[in-house]
Amino acid sequence: MRSGLACALLLILAVTMAGQAGAAAENAGTAKAAATPAPATAPAAPGTDQGTTNLRREQNLLDRDLKHLDETTRLRIEGLQKQISAQDLRVEDLSLSAAQNSNTITLLAVFIALATVAAAFTAYFSARKQAEDVVEKWIDKEGAKILEQLTAEAKDKIDKMVDDAGREIRVMLEAFKAKGAEIDEILDRISGSVARREEAAISPDDKAEIDRASREAKAKPDSEKMFPDWFSMGIDAYLNDNYLRAAEAFNHAARSKEATPVHKAMALVNKGVALQKAAKLEDAIAASDEVVRRFGDAEEPALRETVAGALFNKGVALGEAKRLEDAIGAYDDIVRRFGDAEELALREQVAKALFNKGGTLEEAKKLEDAIAAYHEVVRRFGDAEEPALREAVARALLNKGVALGEAKRFEDAIGAYDD
Repeated sequence: MRSGLACALLLILAVTMAGQAGAAAENAGTAKAAATPAPATAPAAPGTDQGTTNLRREQNLLDRDLKHLDETTRLRIEGLQKQISAQDLRVEDLSLSAAQNSNTITLLAVFIALATVAAAFTAYFSARKQAEDVVEKWIDKEGAKILEQLTAEAKDKIDKMVDDAGREIRVMLEAFKAKGAEIDEILDRISGSVARREEAAISPDDKAEIDRASREAKAKPDSEKMFPDWFSMGIDAYLNDNYLRAAEAFNHAARSKEATPVHKAMALVNKGVALQKAAKLEDAIAASDEVVRRFGDAEEPALRETVAGALFNKGVALGEAKRLEDAIGAYDDIVRRFGDAEELALREQVAKALFNKGGTLEEAKKLEDAIAAYHEVVRRFGDAEEPALREAVARALLNKGVALGEAKRFEDAIGAYDD
């Protein structure tokens, strides 16, 4: 760029000087022309030599002026060249200065950028610290309220989920109950007969229904069987004299997760009866003990009745095992637990327990104690109007008469028969 500028300046100077030289030559020619006399038709005047001399002198002057002009032009060109050189130096200085300034500006920009970043980080951490302080203060102030609100909302959601689940479970249970209502009624009726050893009381229709339900249950995988399935299979096996299989099915029924406590207790009682029928007396006694252990403190009437039945069956099994004292203890336990009960089913169990106690005492040759047991039946239920209790009283009077006769107390025996 600087070389181009210098060339341009030299070109301008050359043109200027050429113009000045041309003008000087033109002036010299004009002067020469002016000094040259017009041609004469007559011979030159005697002063011609003087004119030539003057012309030469003027030419010399012009040459001198041209030389002077050339020298002046040369000097001016040299001056311009020096100026151009000076300008080049200045331009170089300016370029260097600009480069230095550019570096300085770059460094300054970097410094400013770093300072900005540092300031931003400082501002960020400061703002973060301030925000944390604000949040901590807000939490201290509002945290308990928010927690209480969230807890309440969570509780509401949980309650809603529980309610929804409860409704679904109730719907499922209702469907289950609706589907199995008839078979449950039959199972309950037959189960009571089994527990009381009254197989003859089971109608042919009930037996046919149990057979159908048992076949359907057997077709299911064990993992899908529920309480009614196992229970119907147990009843069916019991009615077909397959007592060990019946006991196994009743055991599964008692362990069914969906079975109610009453159903579990009933299944255990029937398990004991089946084991007793299979002459597995100790296992039968253990099944009765499990009923008493699990449900002995229950207050629900159905469970109290089942516990009384389990104790009665235990007494019977102990009597068959010739553990007469333990059998008497089981019957006494029934009287102790349910002697003051007002429910008819429990009163019947008490009457049966006292009657069997009398028979066990007779077997143990304790006739006076046996007579006292029979008399207790009459004392407690002699005025009862319920057929089952009236029957128990009549049987007690009959056995009392027999025991009195064995004791050679014939007059009292006759009095018992008279009653």
